[in-house]
Amino acid sequence: MAIQFEQVSRIIKAFFPGSSHVLCDRAASEVMAKIKEEGPAVEKPIGLTDADQITLRHSLGLDHASRSYRNYYVVPDADIHLSRLVELGVMMRGPMINENGGHPMRVFHVTDRGLAQVRLMTGETLEPLDKGFGFTETLR
Repeated sequence: MAIQFEQVSRIIKAFFPGSSHVLCDRAASEVMAKIKEEGPAVEKPIGLTDADQITLRHSLGLDHASRSYRNYYVVPDADIHLSRLVELGVMMRGPMINENGGHPMRVFHVTDRGLAQVRLMTGETLEPLDKGFGFTETLR
């Protein structure tokens, strides 16, 4: 099942209550465009470092649980490590957030390619939930 714009928009609105609908819809449009660009997952190892593997597993909540329950990682936008993972195609940039007037932060998500790498690293079978931006939604 392909994800729909409305699902992405609803998820973003749930994560960022109080944000304008226009801003959430714009972020949802960016996410949908990125999903369309990603294409099929690559099922061969790409030589991720230990730090890369830790970041992917943390993004999916697998560092504290035996089953993934999320797909997000929030850090300052200029984070060099996450930018490298975006270049490798295993993570993608999501919307910017600025909670309580603090420093601007960027939400990152594991891509299908990243999920494939986690499967290869661990041999885990990831449920459709693992591909969602939230706790109950799925990307594809």
